[in-house]
Amino acid sequence: MRTGNRLMRNAGNVRSGRRGLLSLLLAVVPVSASAQQGQIRGLVYDSTMASPLAGAEVFLIGTDYSAVTNADGRFLIPNVPPGGYAIGFRHPRLEVLGFLPEARVLTLGAGGALDVVLRIPRDPAVAGLVRAPATEVPVADGSRATLIGEVREVSSGRLIAGAQLRIEGTAIRNVSDARGRFVLFGVPAGARALVAEMLGYATRTERVVAAAGRTLELQVLLSAQAIPLDPIEVKVRSNALERVGFYDRRDDPGTFGRFFDRAEIERRGLATFPELFRNVSRAIVDYGGPGSTLVRFRGSGEGMRGPCIPPLYLDGMRMVGTTWDFISPAWIEAVEIYVGREAPPAYLNACGAVLVWTRRGG
Repeated sequence: MRTGNRLMRNAGNVRSGRRGLLSLLLAVVPVSASAQQGQIRGLVYDSTMASPLAGAEVFLIGTDYSAVTNADGRFLIPNVPPGGYAIGFRHPRLEVLGFLPEARVLTLGAGGALDVVLRIPRDPAVAGLVRAPATEVPVADGSRATLIGEVREVSSGRLIAGAQLRIEGTAIRNVSDARGRFVLFGVPAGARALVAEMLGYATRTERVVAAAGRTLELQVLLSAQAIPLDPIEVKVRSNALERVGFYDRRDDPGTFGRFFDRAEIERRGLATFPELFRNVSRAIVDYGGPGSTLVRFRGSGEGMRGPCIPPLYLDGMRMVGTTWDFISPAWIEAVEIYVGREAPPAYLNACGAVLVWTRRGG
C-alpha cells in the first residue's frame, strides 16, 4: 500500500513538473504576428437602389489589402495588421451616378475586428444625380461649388494617396484616394483657402475662387521641403457638361472629334452657329440666305458617295430639319463635332454627328 501511494505521488510530481515546464515555455514564446492581425468586414449599400451593392472593390488606401463584395454586398478583409487606415470602394455604378465616395478613417486594434458600412447616399436635391459625400457636408446647390482634383509629389509627379484636404474655416474636408484623387462638395462661393496636409510633406495652402454652381478641377502639388511652388492649376468646369460626359470624351485620346467649350465659342465671336464649321476639316457650309444655311460633311463611310447632312443632337435629342440657323451662339455651352465614323457609339452615323449642349440644357 505504501508502495502504491509512493508511485502515485511520483506520478503526480511528474505531471506537475510537465505542467510547470509547459507554462515556462508558453511564457518565453512570443505571440506570433498572425495572432495580432485582425479583420475588417462589412457591407456596401446602394441607397439609390435601396439594395446591397455586389461586385464593389473595397480597399484600404495605400495598401494591398482589398476585397470584392458578394451578391449580398458583404466583404471581408482578413489578416490586417493593427493600425490606422482609410477605407474606400470602387464600382462602375459610381461613374454612372457621378458620385465620388469619401474615404473613411478606421483604427484596428491588435487581433480585433471592425464592422463597416459603406454606402452610396441618396441626394434628391440634385436632380437624380448622387453627388453628396458620405459625411455630413452641405448639399451642393446653385450657390455652392465643387472642387475635384489630384494630389501629386512636386519633384516626381507621383500621385499621393491619403493626403488630407480641407477648406479653411469650414467643416468641408476629404482624403485623397488610392489614385490621388479627391472631391470637396458644397464649397461656398467666393475666395477660399484650400489646405493640403500629408505626413512627411510641407503643408500647402492655396487660394481658390469658388464659382457658384461650377466645378473647379485642381492639381495640388506637395513638397517634402518647404520650397516656393508655382500656383496650382485651376480649370473651371461645367457641372452640366460633367454629367453628359463632354469632358470624358474630350480628354479621351481614343475619341476623335472637335470640341468647343463656352470660352472658345465666345472667343470666336460667332454671328451664327454654322460659322463654327468654317475651319472644320471635311465640313462644307452652304450659305443660302437668312434661315437657310446648310452644313454638310464629306463622309467617308461605306456607301457614302457625296456630301451628307450629319444628324444634329440638341441637349441629347435628335433634331429634325436641315438648317441650323435657329441655334443662337449665345445659347451654347459646348459643341462636339464628329465627321464620318468618328462619333461615339451612342451617336454613331456614317456621315458623322454634331452634339450641341446648351446653357439651359445643363
